[in-house]
Amino acid sequence: MKTSDSCPLDGSWMRASCTTYQNQKNSGTLANCQHRDSCANARKLVESDINESVAVSKRVLIEHIPQIFEVKP
Repeated sequence: MKTSDSCPLDGSWMRASCTTYQNQKNSGTLANCQHRDSCANARKLVESDINESVAVSKRVLIEHIPQIFEVKP
């Protein structure tokens, strides 16, 4: 798989909740996504931290990605 075709959420249910994935995939810019580190961290929490898994999962399902990474005033 090419770097530009990969996403930290590939293989995770969370990718379906990303509002920018399809546009970036179509344009070949997944490697340049500014949320890569945040997505990788969110996936790690969901898959390995039972205490944070439910909270992160709820945010992903309700607010979607990348909106969950935006700082709210």
